[in-house]
Amino acid sequence: MSPQKITNVLIAEFVGTFILAFAMVATLIRTPFAFFSGIAAAIVYGLFVIFFGSKIVAHLNPAVTIGLWTVRKISTINAFVYLVLQVAAGYCALRLGQYLIGQTLPKTATGGFDWKVMIAEGIGALIFSLAIAAALNHSERKLELHEKSLLVGFGLFIGILIASYAVGGVGLINPAVAVAYHSVSWAFILGPVVGAIVGFNLYELALVKSISHGSDLTSSTSASKAVAKPKAKAKK
Repeated sequence: MSPQKITNVLIAEFVGTFILAFAMVATLIRTPFAFFSGIAAAIVYGLFVIFFGSKIVAHLNPAVTIGLWTVRKISTINAFVYLVLQVAAGYCALRLGQYLIGQTLPKTATGGFDWKVMIAEGIGALIFSLAIAAALNHSERKLELHEKSLLVGFGLFIGILIASYAVGGVGLINPAVAVAYHSVSWAFILGPVVGAIVGFNLYELALVKSISHGSDLTSSTSASKAVAKPKAKAKK
């Protein structure tokens, strides 16, 4: 990858994460319901899938980056740079939001560790990561760009709705958005990260098994055809 392309990817990662975080926080401030913030997030993420073409270059989410790193889809150095840019973008979204509304955002995260929040955020991130993995690795047929956009956007929307069960209508499944929403806690960080790691690795295992079963089926079918041909000749 050329230096210019690397620079473009990094700028896109920062700008995309900033827009995603700012859109979600702006929606949550005005209408604190996961349905509307989920729609905003799905539209932004879906648009970025279309912007970047056939592959999802931008992650826009530290949990996604860590999850992809665990299945070796991104190098350690690149993952570290992505994480720094994502957190920085979330912080910039927080500062801009506070400047525009003229006050400090109240913290949604409460003191202590909340297992309910972590579990809900983890399940939401699990669903979202499965959608991304499917878009990246779909083997039945090549998905069109708009199909990938709808797949990851819908996965993100459903994931946010599920994550909102534990925090009064607020589902984030993105540590960078948690920074932007002034709600950093271990539950909002570990939940999405663990969910994404499980999701990507589950899909990777399922994909490997399906491919191996498919090859076995193909080989056995071809072998049966090979056996059938001599029988047909023998009848002649």
